[in-house]
This record gives sequence, C-alpha cells and structure tokens, in this order.
Amino acid sequence: MKDYYKILGVDEKINQEALKKTYRKLAQEYHPDKNPGDEQKAEKFKDISEAHATLSDPQRRAQYDAMRKGMHHGMPPGFGFGNSFEDIFSNVFGSEPFGQRMHRQKKQQASPVINFDIPLSELKSGHIKRIFNINTSVECNSCEGKGGKSVERCRHCQGGGTVHQTSRQGNSFFQRISDCPICQGRGKVILGECSTCRGNGNVLKTELYSIDIICKLQKP
Repeated sequence: MKDYYKILGVDEKINQEALKKTYRKLAQEYHPDKNPGDEQKAEKFKDISEAHATLSDPQRRAQYDAMRKGMHHGMPPGFGFGNSFEDIFSNVFGSEPFGQRMHRQKKQQASPVINFDIPLSELKSGHIKRIFNINTSVECNSCEGKGGKSVERCRHCQGGGTVHQTSRQGNSFFQRISDCPICQGRGKVILGECSTCRGNGNVLKTELYSIDIICKLQKP
C-alpha cells in the first residue's frame, strides 16, 4: 500500500489549501513535458497525481486514512472493511489510473463494513460492547455543497476536464491528453471559494457509534 503522504512529502494533518499548493509545485517539477525521456520522473509524476486524487477528496481521504491506520496497527488486510486492501481500492477508486479518473464522474461506492474480533472470554461473559469513531463525508452547510459562492464551467477545457497537446516528431504527430491545469480535471471553476470546505463542497464529520451485544449460550 502506497503512503500518499510520504509521496507528497506532507504531514497527515495537512489541510486542503496547503495540499493543493504542494501538489501544484510537485506537478510542475515532475511533469513529463518538462522532463522528456526521464522515466523516473514520469513515474514520480504518476504517483503524485494518484496521491493528490485521493487526498484531495474528503471521502476518499477518510477511507484511505482508515486503511492506512489499520496497517500501522498491524491489523490484517480488510480490517474495518471486510475486503483486502486491493479489493477496497478497486471498489472505491476503480481500476483506471487516477490521472485518467480525476475528470470522470465518481462511481457509486459501497457502504464500508466494520469487522472486529470477539475474544471467547468476552463472549462467555454474556455482554459485548464496542465504540467506533467513523469519519464520513457530508455536504458543507456553508456553501450548500457548491464549494463556493458560484460554480462556472471551465473555459480553458470547456468543461471537459482535459486538455490536448499535439507534438510532432519527424513525420509523426503525437497527442497528449492531460488534466486541465486550471480546474484540475473537474471541468468547473469555483468562484469565491468556501473557507469551510476549501472548495471541496464536502467536509469530514466524525460520528460515534456504540454497539451493545447480549450473548446467550445456545444449547444443542
């Protein structure tokens, strides 16, 4: 599992505004157009784009943080979600490369599943209690989910989220498709960015759940 925070060289508590600035700086440094023929920097650029695509989205970031925290605590793959980490990334983020997905409509995500172990001694006691903190992404009340005062179609990419660059080598022409640098692949530009959600339209909300289970021995 890649550590997106290390890839971007940022702290895990970084806010969205600082994250955006860091991404733009790294993207300019490692962009393939500025480093022709350098495969290492091209791979670095892919990792940077993948990391930003995850951490810039509150819901993706919350799920990624939960998986990352589970691995750091030595929990088995799938703890808290019921699947392997590979399956989770496939289901949540899709199988397409992140650089090609930033401008696409988000796929419907399955509701996460929480798994936990029950020691036999606790089971025999007849009472099991667990408390969970769940981070969920909810619509920002300050901007009603818009991300700012108003939203306009990006004029640079005409709302498509991508830009096309054509280059020529000899008698051959090559076309590169990349995310729009103005709207970052969203296809829209937010005017008067909301200070609460930093233009994302969503904020993280922590919900506390308490589970009480009464256990009874079932005789054969």
